Amino acid sequence: MIGDRMTLRGASTKDGVGQDPIDWVIRNGTSGHIGCNEECAFCKNPFDRLRKLVKHLEDCKVEKSRDKQGICPSPMQYLALRRKDQLCKSALKQMEQQTNQDGK
Repeated sequence: MIGDRMTLRGASTKDGVGQDPIDWVIRNGTSGHIGCNEECAFCKNPFDRLRKLVKHLEDCKVEKSRDKQGICPSPMQYLALRRKDQLCKSALKQMEQQTNQDGK
């Protein structure tokens, strides 16, 4: 279990070790196997894959429209970014643990 609502589905690689967690989720092909049960904090679209959620948060039209309107960052934006960081760090940590177990 990753975090409180995520599972790792069959991914096994050493690619994620020592990398930035968000960068790893976006760029690592095995991160497509990491499931989650989250929704976008801005548009409420549901996501079942962490990689899709992270990429969506960068391009969410609802959040971008708030930026264009000059609306200051809200607590919701801070919480969404913090949650994204937590999920990515948890995913990378579990991947590292699984890699260490596979290497024994």
